[in-house]
Amino acid sequence: MSNLFIEERIVGNGIAFECSGYAPSVEAERAAFIQALPMLTNASKEVSQISRPTVSLSEDRVTTTSTDTTECALSLVSKTDTTLEQVLANIKSGKLDMHMGDDIKFNLNDGTDVTFEVTDSDDSSIRFEMKELLKCMPHTELDDYYTELFKLLPEALQKCIIPMTRKYLEKGNGELREKECMLFCPSASEVFEKDRCYGDVGVYEQMEFYKDWRNRVRCTVEDGEPNGWWLLSDDSGGSTYFAIVSGGGHANSTSAAYTYIAAPVCFRISKS
Repeated sequence: MSNLFIEERIVGNGIAFECSGYAPSVEAERAAFIQALPMLTNASKEVSQISRPTVSLSEDRVTTTSTDTTECALSLVSKTDTTLEQVLANIKSGKLDMHMGDDIKFNLNDGTDVTFEVTDSDDSSIRFEMKELLKCMPHTELDDYYTELFKLLPEALQKCIIPMTRKYLEKGNGELREKECMLFCPSASEVFEKDRCYGDVGVYEQMEFYKDWRNRVRCTVEDGEPNGWWLLSDDSGGSTYFAIVSGGGHANSTSAAYTYIAAPVCFRISKS
């Protein structure tokens, strides 16, 4: 069995498609690519309509590989030489339709490389979550951290982020409360099903993205190892505990004072 190497990239106003490897697989990819061409009115606009793109603000090229020697479908990954401003403009104009699992990669104002993954989308907005865990801290420091991190986001992105009203059950009396956020962490009820939820049961429905446990695993940039991360929700069973996602992607809770739990980062941007 041999590897199949596929590379597709935008060159000027067209698409360059290169494929090498096992001859029958190469021919299958070539035929699939040619069959897809009639769907394109122009390459720069319609690449995303062949398959979901990964958008990266880098000049590096992407090579996708497969070891399937019997059947290969066209897998087109778009990694374009563009700017964050152009990506956001394409989302706003409808030229770029992002779906769950798609990525946007860029640098924070301090030079840190970050990747934000689409976790949800609807007709009006797209929700993103940072793949990296940049910092660990007590739960009580989350709001201050989000305020400072927002300032590190590129100005073009800051302008697209829409304020979100986040709901939670107040510890003690269980009353439903709301807070408005630009950056936020998920609720326990968004991440886990009801019988595994350590807080805010019934406040939200579990999101499709988090039903796959692999999407709940996040690593710290410091050591590249999986790490637990905070959730918005109070642990209904402990007076000083908050719900977390464990390093293995499981539901748990711990003291709000613990400093080794990381801060996830989520936001929504408008499509218009």
